[in-house]
Amino acid sequence: MKYKKLILILIPLVLFGCANKQINSIYEESKAESYVLGKFKIKTGTKKENGYFSYKQGNGAVTFSLGKSYLMPEKRINFSEDFKISLSDIFKEEIIESKYLITGQELRGLLMGKPSNSFKKNFDVSFTFSKNLSFPNKILIKTNKVEITLIINEQNLVL
Repeated sequence: MKYKKLILILIPLVLFGCANKQINSIYEESKAESYVLGKFKIKTGTKKENGYFSYKQGNGAVTFSLGKSYLMPEKRINFSEDFKISLSDIFKEEIIESKYLITGQELRGLLMGKPSNSFKKNFDVSFTFSKNLSFPNKILIKTNKVEITLIINEQNLVL
């Protein structure tokens, strides 16, 4: 009788221990993807907004998330690298009136400090680089009415 109780206790421990290893391997795989984490600030004439953003890319798909605070729900947009999405879909339409379409590859290039020529034609873009990094830690995007600042806290962009 003692052994049956011992076996009943050991079985769940073994099962949960194996499940934990599977979860850790999934987490390690997701860390291998390209990602950028940071904060954003948007300034218009009288409006100011700020929050956080995350960019994740892997397996031909891009996920871009925006949030005001970590306690509030975030806006998440999933699209393929080649799909064109409007900046007004990423940010609020009333803040950005531009109908400029950007692909996931162009967004990645912007975060790497290498914006496309068409993006540079439509927006004034400037970058601030840290001494030891080849990627920017601050990106400033300006139009006539809007100024967007992206401050990158953490990044793992695979070339």
